[in-house]
Amino acid sequence: MNTLVLLIIAVAVLVCGYLFYGSWLCKQWGGRRIEGGDPGSYHGGRG
Repeated sequence: MNTLVLLIIAVAVLVCGYLFYGSWLCKQWGGRRIEGGDPGSYHGGRG
C-alpha cells in the first residue's frame, strides 16, 4: 500500500478514537462544558 494512504487511514483512525473516546470519558467522569468558553472546552467538574 502507498505510504500516503496508510498515513491518511492512521490519522482518520486516531481522530475518530480521540472524538469518541473523549466524549465517552467525559460522560464517565462527569465533565461539563464551560459556559461562555470556546465550544470545544470542557471542565472536569472542578470550581
